[in-house]
Amino acid sequence: MYIDDKAFSMQEMSSDAKQQPGSPSQINAFELIRMSSFLDLSGFFEKEEVQQRKIRFTSNYSSGDLLSKIEGIVKEMGFRVAKRNGGKLRVIQAHNKEKSLGSLSFLTEVFDISSSLRVVELSKSYGDSSLYRKLWTKLSNDLGVSTL
Repeated sequence: MYIDDKAFSMQEMSSDAKQQPGSPSQINAFELIRMSSFLDLSGFFEKEEVQQRKIRFTSNYSSGDLLSKIEGIVKEMGFRVAKRNGGKLRVIQAHNKEKSLGSLSFLTEVFDISSSLRVVELSKSYGDSSLYRKLWTKLSNDLGVSTL
């Protein structure tokens, strides 16, 4: 009996190696579960509540459409898109001094769950929480999203 070892060998590649440059991140089931707020233990170690720093929602829009729509909405609100890299947007609204009242910086990242479902994560780096909530309200209304 002959068994071809090559037929049963597993090719191990990092998820970054498989990903096309400029394409959104793909996540597996374990990463999706880890994103659940029920399993987030950062609240034990950080001062600001997780709900105030990270917002996640799902969408059926394509990754490119989502990023374009989000970019348009934030620019309309007076923000500046500092960097667009694949499935990520770095957004900043700075006043006279960086990190002053009325300033806000956050990262938007799109994750492909399936061919027709995306998870979008907004992560506030620093800034005005009321401005962040106002931005979230505008995004959720304009995109018609459901939160995770």
